Amino acid sequence: MAEENGSNGERIEIRLSDLLKVAAVQLMRQIISLCQDWANIRKAIDSRFLMFSGLPAELSASILSDVHVNDEVSKKIIEGMIIIMAVASEGLSKNSKLVDDQIKGCPNSIEDMKAIIDELETNGSVTPARMRSLQRIMKELEAVNDLCNDYMNSFINSFSAFLVSMVASIDAFIENHQQNNLGCDVINRLRRKRDELIINLTEVNMLKR
Repeated sequence: MAEENGSNGERIEIRLSDLLKVAAVQLMRQIISLCQDWANIRKAIDSRFLMFSGLPAELSASILSDVHVNDEVSKKIIEGMIIIMAVASEGLSKNSKLVDDQIKGCPNSIEDMKAIIDELETNGSVTPARMRSLQRIMKELEAVNDLCNDYMNSFINSFSAFLVSMVASIDAFIENHQQNNLGCDVINRLRRKRDELIINLTEVNMLKR
């Protein structure tokens, strides 16, 4: 609702509807939650990636532990795992940067929104320019939220694909070495590692937004 306080270019105030105010507050909370969620997702995945980064070395050690095993199939599987890790690392890095770039300006935008809402609560109204500014900021933050959700899911998908590929590699490795009489202790340890990968895959997929 517009209120004219005078003519000849005197200030015109626009009362901000309760609905728009509520929408602005909800959006602020959503963006704050987005930033917190992103920090948690990145920490969860970075730690898991580091945890499984030693798998190729573990498999190499498994081959060396059995003097009866020395075959090209195992070496190819391990080489494939190293490539899988490199591809996953690149995907994680790329999507991480995309999210970081998007949310970089969010704190300032949130502060601008808070200032406009504070003005409303203090004066009961805001100027047309401030109203347009608020609507522009909200539109920008909504776009940031949508893009970040997409990039975060891509980040998670990159890691999920890495886990799935590592499980497949371990399966191939175990199958190959059962035929070559690799020690039962080694096979059982690899199976436990495979189970760990699957558990982490389930947990990581639950992070999707």
